[in-house]
Amino acid sequence: MSNNNDPFADAPVIFSYTTENAIDDGVLIHVEAISPGKWCVTQGVMAAVEDNAGEGRTPAQALHNMMSDVLAFVQAHKAEVIKQAQDGLPLFTTEFDRWMAGNVTGKTLWLGGNETGGFTVMFPEER
Repeated sequence: MSNNNDPFADAPVIFSYTTENAIDDGVLIHVEAISPGKWCVTQGVMAAVEDNAGEGRTPAQALHNMMSDVLAFVQAHKAEVIKQAQDGLPLFTTEFDRWMAGNVTGKTLWLGGNETGGFTVMFPEER
């Protein structure tokens, strides 16, 4: 066993559900304007954006504004993003929630890396 902390470290992968699978199934919504990798929001986050976009603003505009804040977070925390990516898929909870305070959903948001090199914005209960 190569990793004493993970009893499954050397086990073969039996099944893998990828970001692409989740997009195809409608579980994730790919925000196509952002790269590299696939940048997504969960179905729950998208529904909250649609419900709370506000008067005079379309859900697409609200999503664009929210994802601009997400990109700003990744840029501002680039060293930590790279460090976490080297250890596996990054997950930002408390510091991301603070950064996104007052976001269009009105709820706590987390940011998780995905295998494409992009990120997924989610509610904590969706992880």
